[in-house]
Formats: sequence, structure tokens, C-alpha cells
Amino acid sequence: MTVHPPKPRFVFSVGVIGHRPDRLPAEMLPRIEQDIADILTAIRTETLAVYKRYADCFARSAPRLVVITALAEGSDCIAAKLALELGFELEAPLPFAAQEYERDFTEAEAKHTFRGFLESARVVLELEGDRAHAGKSYAAAGLIVLDMADMIIGVWDGGEARGRGGTAELIGEAARRGMPVVGVGATTTDAPRLYWRGLDDRHTTPIHLDDHPTAPIGSSLAGAIEALVRPPPGGNEKHGLGHYFREKERRIAPRFEFPLLMLLLGLAWPRKRDFLLPHPEALAKKLIKPGGGSHAIAAAFGWADSLATRFAQDFRSAVVSNFLLSAIAVFVAVALPYPWSAIELGLILVLVVNAIIGNWRGWHHRWIESRELAERLRVASAMYMLASRISAPFGVAPTWPAWYARAIRREAGLRNGRLGETELSEIRLGLLKLVTDQAAYHERTSQSFTRLHARLNNVGLFSFVAALVATAAILLVRGFGLFPYTEGLARFAIVVSATLPAIASASYAIRIIGDFEGAAKRSRRMKTQLDALALSLEDRGSELEWLHDRVHKAGEILLSDLANWRLAAESRGLAMPG
Repeated sequence: MTVHPPKPRFVFSVGVIGHRPDRLPAEMLPRIEQDIADILTAIRTETLAVYKRYADCFARSAPRLVVITALAEGSDCIAAKLALELGFELEAPLPFAAQEYERDFTEAEAKHTFRGFLESARVVLELEGDRAHAGKSYAAAGLIVLDMADMIIGVWDGGEARGRGGTAELIGEAARRGMPVVGVGATTTDAPRLYWRGLDDRHTTPIHLDDHPTAPIGSSLAGAIEALVRPPPGGNEKHGLGHYFREKERRIAPRFEFPLLMLLLGLAWPRKRDFLLPHPEALAKKLIKPGGGSHAIAAAFGWADSLATRFAQDFRSAVVSNFLLSAIAVFVAVALPYPWSAIELGLILVLVVNAIIGNWRGWHHRWIESRELAERLRVASAMYMLASRISAPFGVAPTWPAWYARAIRREAGLRNGRLGETELSEIRLGLLKLVTDQAAYHERTSQSFTRLHARLNNVGLFSFVAALVATAAILLVRGFGLFPYTEGLARFAIVVSATLPAIASASYAIRIIGDFEGAAKRSRRMKTQLDALALSLEDRGSELEWLHDRVHKAGEILLSDLANWRLAAESRGLAMPG
């Protein structure tokens, strides 16, 4: 395990989609081959230049450039040959088992070339396609190419698709997603051009490829690659990406006021992890399911989840300390005689230092960002199993956790092996477990935070009522002379009238900043959505298309909750009572 959170290895993947020999005129083949070679050479040059500019954000391992293609005869094989010659790695999702797919190649030489590609490929993923529904099988492999690629090279004659999973259909889907597409004409001598919505700031979102802004690759490719790869602006500022890479593991939790508050309110006994923080490696192992998984994603998740747990406790404990110390300071000021009342000064000093350290060290900010990163990686791990990833905006990432998660998913690449009935059944069960575990987590969170909100509210209500009753009683005593109004009773009146409202105010502030009621409501909504998703996973079979839809639905639910939580949490930072 690394001493610090792992930096992602630099990886850039180029997907290739194109026609088979029947739509590639023989006289155009030399020009098509030259165009693809020129494009791959330019991509290699520009990606390595970008890597050098941002090398401090990546691991020291050599950059990996990948061409991902389904290895169909024609454009795919032309690109695969050139990619290997130019030093790219080859990843190949096949629509059928390799032996069955080989039947698509009619000539002995083509079969031999295909076998050579399989031997040279870094990764080969065999889908269990059905010849009776061949179009659907080809489409499944093509969609994996789109899912795994950062940029597409499309060799297209401009005509309509002749069947499902054809070039035109897949290029249309790439355009709909907003992927950068380098178009190579199959029947024209026009120079390759880049089609990408990022080339122009428009208020509309083009869907069809021809509606996208376009430019020659010589003037546009470098900018597109930079936008896809570089970290977001400010990513290396304080408490940003650069700071995250310098984080260190801490096993002993330095702050435990929040668990003690839960104990005092009768809500939960302190747990081992409240004092001994989880090890990143142990958390990483939990993410690797029996059916497999990406060790790169798991290792990054272990660090993010461990840090999120630590900073959440640091921040919540600091909030509890600040407001309880303010209430205690009020009590000391009015209850203790001089010189003991000077303790108030010490309490205020501790309170101020606590707030300064908490804000300087960015516990709140670091908690939010490490939790966002952990949840993005949790989703990425589930999608890895189905050879998919989040269809993120193809451009500069909005936050550094989004950039980091995307870079780690790039490093993981395409999974190896098969996606047959047995594997898909295991993946369905793994996805079902993820969804049910998250539903159970949100149920526990909802119940725990609902009770915490109620108990804090009761403390505040009791304190105000007690102050009201005590003050009213003292007024009656003084007004009607029921008892002698001694100095001791007068001091008691001052203590009650000042301390109890201070306790009530402290409980209110902890509730507001902690947002326990809001968190409980969000968790209830999440549980409802996740329960419905779990039910659908129990009722249906293990088809690739269906599971692909379900894993993206799970990602949509989990990341939408993440966005809502971040929006609510960012406005509730650590502050001094005032």
C-alpha cells in the first residue's frame, strides 16, 4: 500500500469505429491507412506533450496510449495494425467468443491476422453474442468501445447504417454523448476533421455529427486532448488535488467529541472505528468482489473512503466542541467567582483555536471532496465489471475529484476475460449486493440522524422551558415574598437564565450545521430509489444490455445523491459561535 493516495497512471484511449471491406473502396485503402496513421501519430505527440505539462498529477509509470477496437475486418484491423506499430496498446472487446468471431473473417490471411491481434492485445474481452441476433451483439461490442474511449476515430462513408451496431449508428451515438470524433472519409479525399461540441461555445447541444462544430485536426486536436486530460483549474491549490496527493494515513482518530455526543444522547455506543480509523488497504479489499474488479480503482477508493471517514469525524467533532464550549463558557462566567471565572478566557481561547485550526486544515472541505471521490470510485468499480464507465462530460472536469475518478477509471481500462452467462450472473449478484448495502446504509443513516435531530431538539426545548419555568418561579418568589431572596438565589437565577438558553442555542447550532434532518430526509429518498432498483435486479435475468442499463441507473442514483449532499454540506462550514 502506498504512503500517500495513489496518483493515476497517465492513460489515453482512442476508440476506432469504421466500415468493413465491402464499404471501403480498394483504391481508397492507402489513403485511409495514411490518414489513420497520421491521426494516431498526432494523438501520440499531443498526449505526451500534455502529460509532460501535468506530470506532477500522474504516477511516474510510463504513459499508456491505447487503441480500443472490436477488431472487425476492415477499418478496425487497419487501425489495430497501425496502433501496434506506433507503440499503442491494443484492447479488444469482441461481440462473440474469439473462435466464433473468427467466422466473420473469410480469407485465411485475415484469420491469421486476427489471431495475431488477439495475441498482441493487452486485453481481450469476449462477449457471449448470439448469431441469431448478430446486430445486437455487434452493437454491444461497439458500445463498449464508446464507453471506454476518450476520443473516437470514425471511418465512415456518410451513408446510413445497414444494420444494428453499424458504423453510422455508433458514430451517431458518439455524437449524442458529446465525444470528440475524428472523421475519416471512406470515399472522399477530404482531410480528416475533428467534430466536437467543445470547439465552440454554443447555447444549443448538437446531437447529429454534422451539426457539431468542426475543424482540421492540425488546429484542434491539441486543444481537445488538453481539455480531456488536464486537471480542472485550481486543482493544485490548498486543499485541492495537490494537497490530496500529500495526505497521509492516520490510524488513531484525534477527535472523538461527536461519538461521545451520540453516547451522551443515548443514541449509540462508540465503535472501534470511532477511535481506530479504517486502513485504506482493508477498505480497498472490500471493493473487490469474488467476480473480480480493478485493483487500481479499489486502492484509490480505500484511501478516499478512509480519509472521508477521518475528516467527517474531525469536522463534526470540531462543531460539537465549539458550541458546547461556548455554552460552558457562559456557565463559568456567571457561576464561578473570581478568579475561577478566568477559566472562561481559557475556554474561549480553546474555542477560537479550534475554529482556526479546523478552517486552516480544511477539515470540512477535505471531508466533502474525499467523500465525493470515494462515491465516484464506488460507482466506477461497479461499472468496470460491465466494461463501462460514467458518460462524463468530454472536457475539463468540473471538480478535481471528478477528474481524479475519471483518471483512475482510465488507468483501470477494459476488463479482461469473458462476459458470458456465468459472469453476468455473478455481476448481477454483485450489483444487487452493492445496491442493497447502500440501501441499508441509508436506512441506518436516516434512523440515526432522525433520532439525533430529535434529541438535540429536545435538549434545546427542555433548556428553554426550564429557563422559562425557573425564571418565572424566581419572579414569583421576589414578587410575592414567598421566600427570602438571598444572594445565593440571585446567583442561581443568573446562572439559569444565562446558561440554559446558551445550551439551547448550542444544540440548535449543532443541528443546523450538522444538517441531520436534511441528511435523514435525503437518505430516506435514496433508500426508496435503491429499494426499487434492487427489486428490478431480483426480478430480471442477467443480460448484458439490461445490466448495463441497471449499473448506469445505480450510478445516476448514487451520484445525484452525492450532488445534493455536497450542495447542502458546502454551505455549513465550521464557524465560531456568534
